[in-house]
Amino acid sequence: MRAAGMRAAGMSGADENLSSGPRVGVNLLWMLPGQVGGSEQATMRQLGALGELADAARYHLFCTSEVTRAHPEVVGAFETTELEVVAHSRLRRIVAESTSLERAARQAGIHLMHHPGGTVPVRTSYPSVVTIHDIQPLDLPAYTSAVKGRYLAWSLPRAVRAARRVAVPSEFVRRRVIDRLDASPDRVTVIPWGPPRAAELGGGVDGAVSGAEATIGLDHPPVDGEYLLYPAVTWPHKGHLALLDVMAALPDEVHLVLTGGAGPAHQDVVAAIETLGLAARVRHLGRVSQARLGQLYRAALAVVVPSEYEGFGMPVIEAEAAGAPVIASDHPGLDEACGGAALRVSPGDVAGWVAAVQSVRTDTHRRDDLIAAGLRVAATFDWTDSARALVDLHRAAWETP
Repeated sequence: MRAAGMRAAGMSGADENLSSGPRVGVNLLWMLPGQVGGSEQATMRQLGALGELADAARYHLFCTSEVTRAHPEVVGAFETTELEVVAHSRLRRIVAESTSLERAARQAGIHLMHHPGGTVPVRTSYPSVVTIHDIQPLDLPAYTSAVKGRYLAWSLPRAVRAARRVAVPSEFVRRRVIDRLDASPDRVTVIPWGPPRAAELGGGVDGAVSGAEATIGLDHPPVDGEYLLYPAVTWPHKGHLALLDVMAALPDEVHLVLTGGAGPAHQDVVAAIETLGLAARVRHLGRVSQARLGQLYRAALAVVVPSEYEGFGMPVIEAEAAGAPVIASDHPGLDEACGGAALRVSPGDVAGWVAAVQSVRTDTHRRDDLIAAGLRVAATFDWTDSARALVDLHRAAWETP
């Protein structure tokens, strides 16, 4: 265990005046940079905004060295303790949260612990706040391994019972947490996500980039001609396979660019590209920097989000902020991010997706209207507002058990 990024060295939580609020620990031991998708982006963007507030002096991060390397600017804004945890091993991480994290929190003088990873340690002596990004493994168990499914079926309801407050990104997740996990409505608060902040557009915030990006450079177009863009890890529920069926039904001059890490469905996606004869029209860039992603958004014919399940929809709000038209599934988890500014289609409706894409291709006025509406929707979301809401939630959890 070692301290890092000490923003206020020597400050003791035990001596701090609590009139301004509790001293809050943030447990980031669950985070595997580049592998957890939108929950990583949302957590670090929210913390980045919080780090700019005066309240940041009351916050202390607990993370692995991998998180520090992936997000140095965010981690550097707070007092931080790095813990030597094998985060890739769920069992070791669970043990560490009940042992090493407890000891480190005690040394840091923590009063309240926030767990943005959706679970609360088996053993903890601190009042807790938990963020639940979605409950997709419970709602779509077929896409989750049996072991992970059993663990989350036990740990998510337990987290809701153990936490004083629960933060969620959308009204859809709030309803699911209340209905499925039997949470008290007055303890579940919606704190929406938002688009990238200006500093991120300088690039590199998401950590290492793919070899493809390094080869083609930031300014080189990924394909010759018009393309659809889908930025998502290849998780089964993200709908990549359905999207490939749509591509097979579209004219040959329409290409598809995919970004994001390789998930459990990646090999199925690769096989489907070959089976459908789409190798010349589909390009997977892997992980790219935020600067590169911003350019891909702006140059895309449209951003497509065919997910079967979402808790909020980070690609939607990012695309809207970048001025790209959005075609998204009609899953209710996307309602707030879409905000009436996207074309909505059922994930499995191939003909509906083809029609939506063709309408954006052929109707310039409709495309312009979608872009303008998306910019208006994106402007209603702000990470500073999100960070302030989180600070208020922590204060409420501390003051009202």
